[in-house]
Amino acid sequence: MLKESRPMTILRTLFGREKVKAIGKSGRRPGSSDLAEELRPEGFRDPEKLAAYVAAELRGCVPEGWRVERFVPTLAWAIKKECLGPDEWPNQEYDLWITKDLELLVITHSNCDVGPGPIYENAVVMRVELLRCRGELSTAMRHVISSFKPNAWGYT
Repeated sequence: MLKESRPMTILRTLFGREKVKAIGKSGRRPGSSDLAEELRPEGFRDPEKLAAYVAAELRGCVPEGWRVERFVPTLAWAIKKECLGPDEWPNQEYDLWITKDLELLVITHSNCDVGPGPIYENAVVMRVELLRCRGELSTAMRHVISSFKPNAWGYT
């Protein structure tokens, strides 16, 4: 029996076994010629409509004491911590971006710029096509925020 990959485990946790099982490894459902075109609404081919969707989803899921900042003209956002406790590092954030081909959404967490290694080692990556049902991005963000530490920048 094959062990399930970590990304598949995360997707199943976030979106349910049946929805992820339907997509499978190939990214296609039986009888589907192009799953991406089937799942993605028209607006997800337009970067600005996709940006508006992401902004609305983030507004609904960011906890109190955090703020959302978009890096225009890219499809990138930072969810930054504003209310810091005593002795808490000031540069804490979760980063979210969408690839230029509008296919993948990346949410980074638990990274820092200490040491010689790569800066981005921890992320949740999902296909934009999974965002077709309203609320799935907010569900994923809530999971990341409740389960993982934010990135911490500015140490070096």
